[in-house]
Amino acid sequence: MKSKVKQTKLNRWVILEKKTFFLNRKKKIWYNFKTHDYLSIFVLRDDKKIAIIRQFRPSINKYTWEFPAGLKDSKEKIKIIAKKEVEEETGYKVKSIKKLKTLYSDTGRINNKVHFFFAKCSKKKYFKVEKGIQVKFVSKKKLEKMVLANNFRYNLHVSLYMYVKLKKMI
Repeated sequence: MKSKVKQTKLNRWVILEKKTFFLNRKKKIWYNFKTHDYLSIFVLRDDKKIAIIRQFRPSINKYTWEFPAGLKDSKEKIKIIAKKEVEEETGYKVKSIKKLKTLYSDTGRINNKVHFFFAKCSKKKYFKVEKGIQVKFVSKKKLEKMVLANNFRYNLHVSLYMYVKLKKMI
């Protein structure tokens, strides 16, 4: 379907797109946001514990528990960005990392993708954790309890966990 797109840059993070198109011979107008792609990383330590981080999220005005994550906001290779995010947010050196899947983050209002990664790290801490982030490593059972109790509730990260579980990676 062909559409005319007018973009308005709001800041370095977000562009508002106005799309004009025809659907069933009727002119339609749709607005969405275009932003950097997301990276979400499932991190498994040598002792089979899973990395989760807690940080403040201004858009919802709350602290949340999530997996390490970031944005594809540079020309660096996405795998390198994912590795850096893990090391900055957990303090642990990445032994291996692999890209799992790319999905759309929100087909209704946001024009970007989320890239899922699976990383392994050792039990030895190497780096200082990024300021404002709390990290802990939890068992699979503890993470599942957090999801069910609504204490781990970022939809993309719950999806990443489900994908890793379905692929029998844990």
